[in-house]
Amino acid sequence: ALSGDAAQAVVELEDQLSRIDAQLADPSAWKEERGRAVELWQQRAGVLGALVDVHTTRAAMASF
Repeated sequence: ALSGDAAQAVVELEDQLSRIDAQLADPSAWKEERGRAVELWQQRAGVLGALVDVHTTRAAMASF
């Protein structure tokens, strides 16, 4: 189980991920702007990394 703070962080990160995915799914959001798709994919990777960090931290704390 996640603490309240960790759960809130996960919800916020998942919301960010949803917004990024929606933009990636809509080429009109990035097709005209050079490099925008790359920027969105980099943001997505960062958010996924942050989600892993939250869960890894929780798992490490649970072992104590």
